[in-house]
Amino acid sequence: MDRSFWSQVLATKCELPPNSDLRMDALIDELVGYLASPDPQLRDEFGFSILAAWISSGTLTEHQRATLISTCRRNMFTDIGQVPGDSVFGRSFSVLVLAAIVNRESAVPLIPAADINDLLDQMLLYAHTEKDLRGHIAGKGWAHSVAHTADALGNLAANPHIARPGLQRILEAISDRLTAPNSPVFQHHEASRLARAAKVAILREQLSHEQLLTWVKDILVTLGSTSQTDLESGDVGKRVNCESFMASLYLQLQSIDGPETAALRKDLHHCLEQFGFVPS
Repeated sequence: MDRSFWSQVLATKCELPPNSDLRMDALIDELVGYLASPDPQLRDEFGFSILAAWISSGTLTEHQRATLISTCRRNMFTDIGQVPGDSVFGRSFSVLVLAAIVNRESAVPLIPAADINDLLDQMLLYAHTEKDLRGHIAGKGWAHSVAHTADALGNLAANPHIARPGLQRILEAISDRLTAPNSPVFQHHEASRLARAAKVAILREQLSHEQLLTWVKDILVTLGSTSQTDLESGDVGKRVNCESFMASLYLQLQSIDGPETAALRKDLHHCLEQFGFVPS
């Protein structure tokens, strides 16, 4: 299909033209192909936006949804580790489509527990192996692998099929990303989206207060071990990203009522004071 066709689909709230004899499977395949395009209109405006709308509205059949999951799970590892290059778009936007599918599960649960947990395994593997952490790329638009992974992990954390061990692994993946050496400074809201994923995991109330504080302290201890030599050599990303994340997590928890959250906020503030990140 040409751009005018997809523009018309968007203009009609992602509904296909009436009396259309177009095969939905072929259209889905075309949109999935756009996810890997360096052209932001094809990738963001057409590929992801229309697929996300069809996912949210329940337009896809069970077979189409299963095929889309399988395809995106495969594509999220295409040329993994390649930096720089355009392959990040296909990986990152496949992750974002999977995030949209998992998000729909909160309203209409259709995916078995075993498949949700298997998807978590793959998402954590992707988070660990993706090396292209660029946010916005001039002339090509959003790559945003960190933010898209955060969205997927947050949606998985909200899923009741993810039990305590899975939530712990999600938090560990977040801390691993934040404390990785030689990370770029996240400039496009990656830290706040990682904080949202952590908040969702925390609000499941499956992890103990002690486990959560240990997780926070481990991040701060790693951050505190950043030497002046590291900072002078340019490895400032870890410190900036952790500070941004902690500030965002604290602020996001501020809006949540309840004695458990209030106690966690108080202890989180105390931890930040101990490590010199907020004035005492």
